[in-house]
Amino acid sequence: AGREGTSPTPRRRRRRRGEEEEMKLKQLEGLLGGLTQFSDPKVELEQYATGPHIASRMLYTAENSFDDISGKVVADFGCGCGTLAVASALLDAEHVTGIDIDLQSLELAQENATDLEVCCCFHFQLQQLLLSEANKPSY
Repeated sequence: AGREGTSPTPRRRRRRRGEEEEMKLKQLEGLLGGLTQFSDPKVELEQYATGPHIASRMLYTAENSFDDISGKVVADFGCGCGTLAVASALLDAEHVTGIDIDLQSLELAQENATDLEVCCCFHFQLQQLLLSEANKPSY
C-alpha cells in the first residue's frame, strides 16, 4: 500500500554496487581500450581520441552517481570514433545516436560498435550543425 499523494507508477530501480549485471569500471575501461582510434586525425576538424581512462570514468560516474545513462537516450555530438557512444551503449543506454561531420569517423565508430556487439542500438548520422548568423558568437 502506498502513501496518499505518491505516484502509483513505480520508478526504475537503481542498480546497487556489486550487482552482477553492473558493468565494473575496470571492465569498461578495458573494453574501451580495445577500440580502434584515429590513425590520421584531421587537424582541421579538431579530431582527437578520447582515451579509455577518462571516457570510462566520465560515463561510469554519470551512470553510477547520477543515473544518467542506463535506460536513457544518449546523443554524442562530434562522436569521432565513437568511444563515448560505445561506452554509453555498454552501460545500457536505451538508444545511442552518434553525430559527426566526417564520414570516415562514422565508419570507424560503427566498426567499434559492431566489434563490441552494441550496434543494435546505434544510429550514426553524417551531419553538420551550423549556427545561424544571428546566434554566432562575436569574438
